[in-house]
Parts: sequence; structure tokens; C-alpha cells
Amino acid sequence: MSADEAADGAINGVYVCDVHPEITREDLWQVFGHYGEIMSIEPVTADAGAFHVRFAQAQLTVADDACRVVNYSTLRGRTCRCYTSASVEIIRRTMETRQRLVVEHLDPAVESCGLYEVFSLFGHILDCKVEPDAEQGTCNVGFAHFLHEEDAVKATNFLGGMQIGNLVVKVRPFEPADVTLFTGCGYAPSGDSPDDSTLPEPQGRERLRTPEQMYGAILQRFRSLEYHFVEVFDDLAPKLKRLKTLVQLYDPTHETQMVVIAEPANMKVVSHVLGECLEDCDFDILQPSLTERDQEVVLEGYATGNLFVVVMSSDIATRNGFILEVPASVLVHFDCPATFPLYLRRVFKLADDKTRVHRFFSPETDQNWALPLLMAMEEAGHEIPSGLVELWSSGTEREQNVPSYQHK
Repeated sequence: MSADEAADGAINGVYVCDVHPEITREDLWQVFGHYGEIMSIEPVTADAGAFHVRFAQAQLTVADDACRVVNYSTLRGRTCRCYTSASVEIIRRTMETRQRLVVEHLDPAVESCGLYEVFSLFGHILDCKVEPDAEQGTCNVGFAHFLHEEDAVKATNFLGGMQIGNLVVKVRPFEPADVTLFTGCGYAPSGDSPDDSTLPEPQGRERLRTPEQMYGAILQRFRSLEYHFVEVFDDLAPKLKRLKTLVQLYDPTHETQMVVIAEPANMKVVSHVLGECLEDCDFDILQPSLTERDQEVVLEGYATGNLFVVVMSSDIATRNGFILEVPASVLVHFDCPATFPLYLRRVFKLADDKTRVHRFFSPETDQNWALPLLMAMEEAGHEIPSGLVELWSSGTEREQNVPSYQHK
């Protein structure tokens, strides 16, 4: 069966996600019952806020009609997404075949349906979403998943560097680690999925083709770390003191290179600490305010071993154009991202299993993911600091739900 035939769908079901937590199966029964007789509605345990709805009718138009109306509709104040089961199965198999594009630096005023309208000018879109960018803070990030790769190429060439709303966007191919950027994208398979042989095989190297494989690879990188140290600090001064100690301890060279990730506001003080320990020519900073040529000089200096330490601004730590060619020997998270999945993403892209990873945990800013970090460290066999256990046992985390990646 061709990709077009699979997309048209021989499956009488839909996948609805980003559903408000207060919406029940009975509520969805009323919504989808307008389009045909429903056989079942089942929640997707691997993807919070997602359901599989299966119609009794075998007519192809039933699921299509439901998706056409419900997709991007507002249910109890939240915009949901809705796709045929056939489309979801294609998405699962083509996550990393350059059909899925990531759109960075999006104007916060641009919503999912608006981004869909822009990208659908270039071809058939299977899924599209805008998500607040936890690392940037001032803009959003989105994706568009095309049915055909050639349409994605056209969209990339035309829209990259174009102003959408008030901001100029960046468009690039999706990478496995990007799976942590978006909620409602588990695409868990339903029992009525087509046989894998009916779906197009990716070309070239072996790929991580499904969300489960991508999450699995990211978690495996974290679990395989031989050295993962978490320290709890209440304020900036002890963090700076500890960073100085680590620099002196590891004594970075071209064979033992160090990467330090810090918030833009802390770049100056972190650089000052490095200046007290190293020669100016041995370290440099990497941040968006540098010219493109200056950014290339820093990346080349690290790749050739001429730079022993690179201080990366947190807002570019996992951006495509700023990824280091060589995994860091020592990776210090002086400041950390807003969520645990984004932390995993950094580790996946900047470290390997031999990297010595140091993570400075700040209760004031990071306490909302103390529990998932503790659980993941325990599962991986990493040493858990008493300060992290005390923070969790204080009760601030007891009611927090385990994030969906735990089930992927």
C-alpha cells in the first residue's frame, strides 16, 4: 500500500489528544457520536490527555469527517488535536525521515491552527502544533509533519528565515531529541493499526522511527552515564565556588574538554570564574549575540581541541546550529532548563556514556521536577544527594504527577 493509500485510511478510528483533564469518555462520546456509531473510546495510558475513538462503521468518511471538525476545536478552554488512526501510524513511522519540521522562534501570537494554515500551502499536513518554548521563554516552538518529504523540503526552503507574525522563524528537520519539546505527541498505537509492511520504509541509515524509540534512546543515554552528580545549592555564590573547584579538579585540556551551560544572566560571572582558573585563549563563550562567524570560530576551536572549555548560553544549548561535534568530557549544568525532559535532551545531545555530568540543582527554580529527577536517578542506579531527597520528602512534590515520558 502506498503512503497516500495509508493516509486515506482503511481504519475507522481517530486519535484525539491535548484533551482537557476534566473531559471524560462520556463527554467525548457526545462529541464524536455526531459523526457515526461509536464502538469504543479508550484513554491512551502512554500519552496523558489522549484517547482512541473507534467507530462501528467501516466507511472511510466517518473518521475523516470527525477529524476535519474536531481538530483544533476548543473543548473546555483547551485546543485539542484529532487525526485518523491511519495518519497517526504514518506519523509514527516517519518521525525522522525529514517529513517532520521543527519551527523555532515563533511569535507567541501564532497558534497551532495558524501554523497549520501556513505550512499546508506546501502540501498535505498530518499533524501540526505550537508549544511554548521552555528554553527560550520569549517565543514558541512548533512542528509540522508532512505526508511527503518533497513537500517538507519546499516548505523549509521557502519559510526558513521568513517573518511569521512579528518574528523571523527558523525551520529545520526534526531530530530524535526534539521529542521532549512537545506534549500530546506520544502517538501510541491502537489495536487497529495497519501492518508495518504497508508503510513506507525510511531511506539510508537506521532511524529511531517512533516516539517510543526516541524516548527510549534519550532515557538510555541518561541511564548509561557512568558519572552523574547532582548537587543542591540554595544561591549563586556556592554554585560559583563549586564550579571553580570543578575546573581546578579536572584541569581541562584538549583531551579533557568541558562544557558549562548557564543562563544568559549568569554568563558573565561564570566566565569570570573561568578567567581566574584558565588562560583567556583556553576558553570562550557561545551565545546568540555573537555574529555567525564568531559562533563558527568557537565551534571550530572546540572541535579542533584548541578550546578547552566552552560556556554555552542555555537558550542555545540544544539548538541545531550550536551542537558540538565532540561529546564533552565534562558537562556542567550550572543552570538547568524548566523541565526534566529538556534536561534529558541536553544530556542526549552533548554527552556520551563516558561524560562526567554535573548538575547544580536549585530548589527555588527547579523544585517542580525534583521527583522525576529522583525517580530517574534511582532507576539508573545514580547516587542521589540527600538534599534532593529532603526537598522531595518536604511534601512539595508528593502530589506531582509523574510525567508522561515515564510511560513511553
